[in-house]
Amino acid sequence: PEPCSIKNLVSSLKICKKNKNLDRAMCMYTYILNEGLENHKGLSEHIVAMFVECGSLCDAQHAFDKLIHKNEFSWCSLLKGYFDQGDLHQVLHLFEQMQDSGVRQSRHSLLTPLKACSKLKSIEKGRYVHDVIFKEGLEEDRIIGNTIIDMYVKCGLSLDAVEVFNKLHDRDVVSWNALIRGYIEQGLTKDALESLEKMKT
Repeated sequence: PEPCSIKNLVSSLKICKKNKNLDRAMCMYTYILNEGLENHKGLSEHIVAMFVECGSLCDAQHAFDKLIHKNEFSWCSLLKGYFDQGDLHQVLHLFEQMQDSGVRQSRHSLLTPLKACSKLKSIEKGRYVHDVIFKEGLEEDRIIGNTIIDMYVKCGLSLDAVEVFNKLHDRDVVSWNALIRGYIEQGLTKDALESLEKMKT
């Protein structure tokens, strides 16, 4: 098809996603399948995201499985879908599959598994995700760092949270609050008060 045809299809997929119109989404996907375009690089990532936003995780997974080339956007969409559905173990399972696939990580693909670890209070998985973040050189990213701190705090590992906090160059109120909450939850009132004073200076 001409480039404009692909552009029009992408626009239609985005409209289905925005309107959360599953019936229309299914019609669009059927058309794309019939045209043999499900693996077109300009379309494939939007298909998974569309089904996720339309609330059909089953169709999103099916479309994802058919993709020959799965990019980070496709992985992120599916991770978000399972997280929003509350299937946190599947989020972490998918994240491990993503590592095996060799797709390069960014903030977008790392935040969801971190949050899943926080909710599950999974120290082992949390350290695994943290290790990936370290290897990708994203440990000092403020948003990533804040989420790691929160994860360690919820896992009861205040010392690990402090270590990550100390590495952050760009701290904000979220960073400080996560650290202070960690101290309070561990019964370290003195450290919490000292951190509160430091935050004010």
